[in-house]
Amino acid sequence: MKNTMIIHSPLHPGTMLKEDFIEPMISKDTNLTITKIARDLDIGRKTFSNIINGHSVINPYIGTMLDLQKIGSTPNMNVL
Repeated sequence: MKNTMIIHSPLHPGTMLKEDFIEPMISKDTNLTITKIARDLDIGRKTFSNIINGHSVINPYIGTMLDLQKIGSTPNMNVL
């Protein structure tokens, strides 16, 4: 019997961000949009959309913006 290994691609960090944080926040607040989140993070909507859909990397600047916002953990943030 031949051993076969199934190799899976690792999950993109933006996909995890979308599934674990963005989608739950949007489901709680129907006025929340990707555009609003991107604006509060001080990044472009298209850039943010590309990240959460796994098409762009989270570069150091965006990582810093995400860290500063502490997504979903600080009550006084405008959107996040």
